[in-house]
Amino acid sequence: MMLRTDRTFGDLLPDLIATDVAMWTTIDPAVVHLLRAAHCASTRMVLLSNALHVVADAIDVAEWSCSLMSRIVYSARIGINKPHAKAYEAALAAAGWPDPARTLFDDRSENCAAAAQLGMQTLHYTGNLAELAHHLPQLHPAPAAVRPAGAASSVAA
Repeated sequence: MMLRTDRTFGDLLPDLIATDVAMWTTIDPAVVHLLRAAHCASTRMVLLSNALHVVADAIDVAEWSCSLMSRIVYSARIGINKPHAKAYEAALAAAGWPDPARTLFDDRSENCAAAAQLGMQTLHYTGNLAELAHHLPQLHPAPAAVRPAGAASSVAA
């Protein structure tokens, strides 16, 4: 069966862009809650995104990014995509060059592998909130004198 439409691709493009922007700027409220707790515990969070310019512009004004992210680094603006090492270095620079071993990076597995090569802790987040909370030690801080050496002090995504 063939469907006919009077709309052309050019007519559909604004709707497709709006759908894409909505998908990338809407995040799970439970994740926002965890990130707010980490933010309240003084965790610096830097977003590293391969988002296109139109999505980056929308993320820049999203409430969650404005209130939670210390900085945002977009591949579209720096000209280097993840998993290239220079993209991660730009995120580390935006976070104030924290010790990579004390930095948690979460993303897709291939991007985590690249971040791990720079010495970062990684998490391939698949929707398990307990696992995410476990990787944010600021939610259950140990006394400063006994904080584990691997405890994340900043988060890049």
